[in-house]
Amino acid sequence: MRIRRFTASDIREAMGMVRSQLGPNAVILQTRRFRSGGFFGLFGRPMVEVTAAVDDGGRLPAYPSSLFSPTRRAVGAHKKDGAQGWPSASSEKYQGGRQDAEDRTRAGAGGDNGARSTGAVVESVVRIQDELRELKGMVRTLVEERQDRGCRPLPGDAPSQNGLVQSLLDQGVADDLARTMVAMASAPARNGGGKQDGDLSSRLRTVICEWFGTPEPISTGGEGPKVVCMVGPTGVGKTTTIAKLAAEFCLVKEARVGLVTVDTYRIAAVEQLKTYAEIIGVPVEVAYTPRELERALERLAGVDLILIDTAGRNHKNSMQMSEMKAFVQAADPDEVHLVLSSTTNDRDFPEILARFGEVGYDRLVITKLDETDHPGTLLNLRRMTDKPCSYFTDGQSVPDDIREADPGFLADLILGGVEPVQTDAGSFRRG
Repeated sequence: MRIRRFTASDIREAMGMVRSQLGPNAVILQTRRFRSGGFFGLFGRPMVEVTAAVDDGGRLPAYPSSLFSPTRRAVGAHKKDGAQGWPSASSEKYQGGRQDAEDRTRAGAGGDNGARSTGAVVESVVRIQDELRELKGMVRTLVEERQDRGCRPLPGDAPSQNGLVQSLLDQGVADDLARTMVAMASAPARNGGGKQDGDLSSRLRTVICEWFGTPEPISTGGEGPKVVCMVGPTGVGKTTTIAKLAAEFCLVKEARVGLVTVDTYRIAAVEQLKTYAEIIGVPVEVAYTPRELERALERLAGVDLILIDTAGRNHKNSMQMSEMKAFVQAADPDEVHLVLSSTTNDRDFPEILARFGEVGYDRLVITKLDETDHPGTLLNLRRMTDKPCSYFTDGQSVPDDIREADPGFLADLILGGVEPVQTDAGSFRRG
């Protein structure tokens, strides 16, 4: 950007100098009138000083007219009145602009103030240009990062492919993961070329199932009781899930089940599990300390499966996490299942997984699938951990609303093949 000052005997001459030296796209930053020569300012010759600017490319960004002088606005608005595109000195419109400039000069827009105003405008222009360059750099970086993650547009921008991508995005699947899955479903067959069998939607369902992985539910039948500990954040439904599992193993698989609760913090939590245990017909123990937990496990040594209900812990609270870790270490379980709600914001999953990873977990239990509108976030969750899932729950009915973590069920839910329907009994069925 070039900034120049021009001095002339009148505004017409000054504007001609601006036009000839900076071109028609020059922007007038400041005008001022002064007297040159004379004795202490008396008898001096009236002069005009015009400060103008133009960028190196020949133009400047548009700025609000309030940044520039009234003279510039008057001249620029009526170029057709005078010779060579400028208003004549006798023009009534020119005289109005001239009078505005003179009034501004008398109001204090003199040499020092004019210089400061010019400097402020120039500083604003430079700052805006720097911000634009920084913004361009940020956009370029974001584009490069998306390309590195494989977020390039799908080949040919096929409407069917992009429609499926949008469907996955609507279900909460991360952008790059959605595009990757649709690209995998659209790729040639792995057996040497050619198209894959089935339509694109059915192939995408297969990709989702393969991505999510095979469920690994609880199994019994070994020597001694199988000890399974349930951990997780507050409010994810651990107690209800344990009651469903106890009913499943006791009533359907005819296994001997024992329950232990160390959730002595939540009001009525012990009574809730005792009520479930009484209905199902299984023994229940309460442990207030890690040592009492060890003794409770000894008393239940004759059963096939022991399910331990822990208190919901705030993963941000280090003391609570340490207490939970002490109980888990005392139990020395065969399996630890981390219970997570499908309604959790998937941006919170990484920290939750990291903090409960310090406690140690082997599998995931996903609850409240009936309460989420974005089941696709579970695919994002699955990418964050290599641990398999064991169970899904989709309601509060005991023992009905629990199933093995079938990836086909999740794929149908994400792709719209399965919808939760409220029944009169209050439980959820899938249609």
